[in-house]
Amino acid sequence: MGQNIRLIDVTLRDAHQCLWATRMTTAMMRDIAPRLDKAGFEAIDLVGGAVFDVCVRYLHEDPWERMRILNGWVTETPLIIHTRGQSLFTFEFFADDVVELAVERFAANGMTYHTVYDALNDVRNLDIPIRAARGLGIYTVPGLVYTVSPAHTDQYYVRKAKELLQIGMDALFIKDPSGLLTPERIATLVPALKTTIGDIPLQLHTHCLSGLGPYAALQSVEHGIDTVHTATSTLANAASHPPTELFTRNCRRRGHQVDVDLEVIADLAERLQYIAERE
Repeated sequence: MGQNIRLIDVTLRDAHQCLWATRMTTAMMRDIAPRLDKAGFEAIDLVGGAVFDVCVRYLHEDPWERMRILNGWVTETPLIIHTRGQSLFTFEFFADDVVELAVERFAANGMTYHTVYDALNDVRNLDIPIRAARGLGIYTVPGLVYTVSPAHTDQYYVRKAKELLQIGMDALFIKDPSGLLTPERIATLVPALKTTIGDIPLQLHTHCLSGLGPYAALQSVEHGIDTVHTATSTLANAASHPPTELFTRNCRRRGHQVDVDLEVIADLAERLQYIAERE
């Protein structure tokens, strides 16, 4: 039986971080963002990862102002703030009150969706960011970073998911930053996590570094993934994410429902191609 699969768009954050060294300016988003808003995504990834650093150092922009501006352009779809847990946007640890203050400012600047992870899956570094965000009514989705080692078994990820359940979460995502997730591993990992978290939605965030990303994402649907993170084709593949258009068409061919308007996405792809050639 076909499922209703939701998509999260990463074009405005992780995709250009992967392929354009995070150099997409707020001005470049002017024509893109309102169209993404109308395309039918669950949420739109906007700020996080290297965005704060690059905005300040290279683009001479205020990342907080980007949040405020985009909230004027995107009115129907939640905007995502993505953080590294207790490290926020860096690889240093911040004091608890600084993390709480950052979350307060996320909410004040219109961010309503928070994806948060710790690189080593140390759930202690997710406790305060999760509790602070959920306490302010932000939809909060912690991530478990996928890698391959004798220690990183399905049982390991189940244990980590149970730790997150103790804190509380609105959804959970598998974060595969190196594109290591294989279709064979998806067949065991996704069902194990789904059984553990029950009715809580499970998301997949994978990259195409190994070339497996688009197929891995497609196969994840067959094993119970609820939401997949994708990028507009111009900014997809390679170090980036599975392309929205290809994933949607293949899902529909398999009998699943994906409520995304591909005509809008095709227009976006052309606009992004123009920006790429011009810049």
